[in-house]
Amino acid sequence: MLTVLRLSLLGLVVAVFSLASPCQAAPAVESDANTFGDLEVGAPSGIIALDQFNPDGILPNGDPVGELQGVLLYLRVHLKRGRLVLDNENEGELLVTVRKLWIGGTLGVVNEDLNVHYEASPLKQVPENTVILAKDVNIDGTDLHDGQWPDTGLGDAVLDLYSDPADHDKLAVIIRPDDPLYSFEYTHTYTTAADLAIFTGTGEVSFEYGSLLEQGYDVGGQDVNAWSVPLTFDIEAQVIYLYAGVPEPASMGLLAAAFVPVLARRLRKRKTRLS
Repeated sequence: MLTVLRLSLLGLVVAVFSLASPCQAAPAVESDANTFGDLEVGAPSGIIALDQFNPDGILPNGDPVGELQGVLLYLRVHLKRGRLVLDNENEGELLVTVRKLWIGGTLGVVNEDLNVHYEASPLKQVPENTVILAKDVNIDGTDLHDGQWPDTGLGDAVLDLYSDPADHDKLAVIIRPDDPLYSFEYTHTYTTAADLAIFTGTGEVSFEYGSLLEQGYDVGGQDVNAWSVPLTFDIEAQVIYLYAGVPEPASMGLLAAAFVPVLARRLRKRKTRLS
């Protein structure tokens, strides 16, 4: 599937270039991509690496590939899955006043040499107004999904039974894979000699990613049971290398303007395969 994606992207860039500069030869293009899924927010940072453009490569006709002329970089982070649940287990008449309940964090990607300091801080919060949790609805112990600490590895459908707000003694804030509000994208075009030198070689261009967890609740000092499912995210990175017959930076900007939105749409479709 990734091969099909890359071929589609190559065809797109060549087609856009042909329309933008019909009197010049179409550019040659190389691409590399990397994806990590189900990373835990708050876990140690890591590295996502992309292959550099190799200037010593040989074209099918035997000619050298020549110098790199332009790079399109695409990064995407997607807050994927997690939840924080409050459950009032007081058996008397005690009600619990929930003033705030939230889950989220900061997701970041850094490459100092390329001046990439990309950061997103998604946060989901409920309620906007104070919520009163009823006394424990499972005093007789017949509700198998109340007063329990579920296995956080269970699927969302089962965890929803443990988080059901219809019980009135629970309140949950939940991030789900299909929520469109928690995907964040970064794109950039590189054409300067200094930046292109970083992308050129036989090694890799590395980006460090990291995350900080932010979650909690405010119940005004009252007693309440709380449990959570680890918050996870996906991260994607891709570079498109253009060389041999590529236009000047002004045309590169036109290429990027046409290319980036389509790339974003295509890579977003991959999210469902990671869910």
